[in-house]
Amino acid sequence: MSDAPRLLFMAQPSPTVRDVMQRSLAYWQLHARLGDSLFPPGNWHQTLSDRFFEGRSLVAPLQRAGDRVRASACTLLLNRIQGVDRSTPGRRARIHWAFRARGEPAGFAALLAAVREGLAQEGLASPGGHTPHVTVSYDAPVALGTQKITPIPWTLEELLLVEGYGDPYAYEVIAR
Repeated sequence: MSDAPRLLFMAQPSPTVRDVMQRSLAYWQLHARLGDSLFPPGNWHQTLSDRFFEGRSLVAPLQRAGDRVRASACTLLLNRIQGVDRSTPGRRARIHWAFRARGEPAGFAALLAAVREGLAQEGLASPGGHTPHVTVSYDAPVALGTQKITPIPWTLEELLLVEGYGDPYAYEVIAR
């Protein structure tokens, strides 16, 4: 993962939900298969916008966009862990592991639309394509098919504007 600073909107699981997710990984011994490639659980999130690399100059317009968002909380039902090969020709292999949700709740689509609309009113494009998921590794050492898990309900209740950067990579919450 690049350490170039970027701004984005996201939701993060509560410590309680994150703990259930970690226990699910441990139950299936997937954390051991990931080893050092496990994305730190404190960074786990649901992306709600594209990333903006223009730096801190966009903080004010992004905060205004976030202030415009009017959407109800929605619940994702995380029911599996999948490993998808995201390699591209001519580049090193990239295997992406993530918790995935059953379906796409109408509330999730409405939340994404509200974020896109808030950004558009600030002249910022975020075409999206975001699906309900939480990445646990951007660079897994091995492929993984689909591992069904006991469903984990996660209610997205808080929109966060964050800046991601550093080594080790982390997110700093700029606005809630």
